[in-house]
Amino acid sequence: MSSEKKIELDFPLGTTAETKHLFSKIGLQVKPGRTLNSYKLSSEELKILQYHLVHAAQYRRLANCAAPFVLWAAEIFRRKYDGGQYSWEFLLNHLNLKTDYQALHEITRRGLQWFGRQLTVDDGVNYYLKTLAAEGGLPEALLADPSGLYRRSVRGLMADIEKVGIAAPRDLLGQLAAQRISFLPLGFRTSEFRDLFLEFCLTLLERRAEIPPSVPSEARQAWLDANRPGWKDELPIRLDSLAARSLLLDAVTSDAGANQQELATRLLVKVKDAWVPKLSISKTAEIPEWQMGDVEGSVAQIS
Repeated sequence: MSSEKKIELDFPLGTTAETKHLFSKIGLQVKPGRTLNSYKLSSEELKILQYHLVHAAQYRRLANCAAPFVLWAAEIFRRKYDGGQYSWEFLLNHLNLKTDYQALHEITRRGLQWFGRQLTVDDGVNYYLKTLAAEGGLPEALLADPSGLYRRSVRGLMADIEKVGIAAPRDLLGQLAAQRISFLPLGFRTSEFRDLFLEFCLTLLERRAEIPPSVPSEARQAWLDANRPGWKDELPIRLDSLAARSLLLDAVTSDAGANQQELATRLLVKVKDAWVPKLSISKTAEIPEWQMGDVEGSVAQIS
C-alpha cells in the first residue's frame, strides 16, 4: 500500500465525476472568480487536459467536462493563437472533433459558470470565443511581434504612465489603461483586464526603476535576473515563450523617463556681476492638480 498522502480537493456542488477526476489528477486548486490564466497550467498539465478531453469527445461526454474544456481552451488561445478571426475550428482541430456549435456554446457557458467567470456580452450578443481568448490572457505569439497590436499596447501604456508619473492617482492611470485596451479585441475590454493590464505595466516600470543608472541597457535584464530572482514569474500577466519574453527585454532596456513631459529647464543667468539660478518654463507646460499638493485651486498651466 502506498504511503503517499492523498490530497482532497474541494469542488463546487454539482461537479461531474469526470471533472473531479481530471482536476484531481492535475491538483487544481479552485479559486472561484479568478481569471482562467491565473491557474498557470504547465505544459504537462495542458497535455493531460487535452488527452482526457479528446477521450471525452470520442465517447460524446464532452458536456461532462465543461470546466476542463474552458480552462484548456483559454490556455490554447494564450499559447497557440497567432492572429486572424476567432473560430471554433482553431480549438476543435486540437481535439480531432467536429461537433454542433450550439453544444459548444452551452459547454462554454457552463464551464465559465463553474469557475465563477462571466461570458462577454455586447448589445445582447454572447461572445463565446472572445471570452475564452481573453480568459487566457495576452497571446504569446502576438506579443512576440515587435510591431503587433498587443506589444504596441504595452509599450504605449508604459509611455502614457511615464508622462503623468507612476504615482499618479489610480483613477487617472485606469483611464489611460482603458484607452489602450479599447483597441484590443472585445473580450479584453473589461474593467478586470484593464486593472490586470495596468498592474502589468506598472510592475514593469517599477522593476526598471530598481536598476542602477550605471548598468548599461544591454545588461539591465541580467541585473534583474541576478538581483530579483523570479521577477518574470511574478508579473501579473504570464509570459512563457522566449519570443514573448523579448517584450520584457524591450521594457527594461528602454530609457526611463524618456516619455516624461519636460516642465522646465534649469539655467544660470548673469544678473549684473553675479550668476543667478533660474528656471525656463515652457509656455505649454502643464502641472496636474494632483501634483500641486496643498496649493489652492486647480492650477492647470503656468503662464
